[in-house]
Amino acid sequence: MYDILQNVNIDTKIKVPAPSIFKYKKYISQYLKNICNKCIVSGYLDSINKINMIGKGVVYQADFSGDIIFPVNFNGKLCNPKKGDIISCTVYQVSNVVDIIAKNGILVIVVICENKEIQKYNIRKGSQILVKVIASRIELLKSVIKVVALFNKVTEQPLDDTSEFIDDFDFIEN
Repeated sequence: MYDILQNVNIDTKIKVPAPSIFKYKKYISQYLKNICNKCIVSGYLDSINKINMIGKGVVYQADFSGDIIFPVNFNGKLCNPKKGDIISCTVYQVSNVVDIIAKNGILVIVVICENKEIQKYNIRKGSQILVKVIASRIELLKSVIKVVALFNKVTEQPLDDTSEFIDDFDFIEN
């Protein structure tokens, strides 16, 4: 089963403006803090554990801004579900057509499921289910990843809303 947050090493390039060049390490550190809890090209960046390496800065010949580009490698917690991953999620909404909306942290999942399966397994809001990812979409600098998945199985059902609450103190008379 897929743990939605994984520790990974990420390579990126960060553009440092000319006025910040003398404090480029501080600028890069602040830049990385600012992109936490957002989607980057690699996926949703939850947190940064450490900066492994800041390479030598380069000024591109065609760039007349004076900005310097630094290659940076850092380790962080990243979420990027791939095709075939099995994800646990909680049902948020069940439609009458053939889909379920479910969530797991920053993942919003459209689950393709036939109506007969929804009825057979009594899938409803609050059900815990496993799904198999068939596609995902990341929007840069947003704090959500959209996933399309196939229903796999129910792992836990919510308590029935129709259950009657019994007060243990009803038998006590004044």
